[in-house]
Amino acid sequence: MPTLKDIMTRTVISVREADSLLDAQQLMVRNNIERLVVIDDRNIPIGIITQKDMIKGLMNSGAGKPLDKIGVKSVMTKNPISLDSQESIKKASQIMTSKNISSIIAVDRTGRTVGIVTKSDICRYLSMLDESEIPVKRFMSKNPITIGPNYSIFAAANVMSERGFTRLIVGDERKPVGIITLSDLVSVGAVLTSPDK
Repeated sequence: MPTLKDIMTRTVISVREADSLLDAQQLMVRNNIERLVVIDDRNIPIGIITQKDMIKGLMNSGAGKPLDKIGVKSVMTKNPISLDSQESIKKASQIMTSKNISSIIAVDRTGRTVGIVTKSDICRYLSMLDESEIPVKRFMSKNPITIGPNYSIFAAANVMSERGFTRLIVGDERKPVGIITLSDLVSVGAVLTSPDK
């Protein structure tokens, strides 16, 4: 069985807990990623901040509060789950499923960050395996939530935050017309910065 080291992303984009959500948002957009590892001075993971965390931070701080006035420390998930990079993909997948998380930080024997494994990394690995007879319907999400195209960005953010979703189908009464994701909402954060910036 392959290990985390075989599939992990080795270049881990990180922030410090003293950084602002604006710093985090800019890093996510620039690197086209959905999460950042929060590290200490020894490169040991002390937290993780995801797009979900950013949306919750914005919702809890009141709509309109600029990202540069909200600290990473106030919204990050502390004590993130990490595994030794030599652990199996199977163990990582089981933990991600049972804890309902989308990434695990890979660390070396001293606890320092050496990589990150996301659902995308596992999906990429699975795509290289032989075809399976398992149908999609066995694992698909049933009864997806739909939001209308004229709802506000904050209404979409509120639904995602309350339900723990990363995306919503946008549809009218007859058919889907689009999809809005956490990435889309985080990019809105650029217009919520202080006017003097």
